[in-house]
Amino acid sequence: MSSEPVELILTDMSVFLNKKCFICNRPVEKPGETIILCRECHRMNHKECWEKHGTCLHEKRKNRSEKEKNENTRSASKIYFV
Repeated sequence: MSSEPVELILTDMSVFLNKKCFICNRPVEKPGETIILCRECHRMNHKECWEKHGTCLHEKRKNRSEKEKNENTRSASKIYFV
């Protein structure tokens, strides 16, 4: 299965209307608005928010957590007891 995001144009009957964008926390209010649905975390984002950040925030948070974990692991390996 592809991990590419899905672009959706909302209708007046969409289940996504009045749901909040994961990035900016503002609701999607208008039929005809385009949203991006992340295939990894299944969260909805305004298209503009997605384009501004270039990816879903879960991806940035995951990368940041892994980087911090690696940095903490490296730091811990430099502790010496004498």
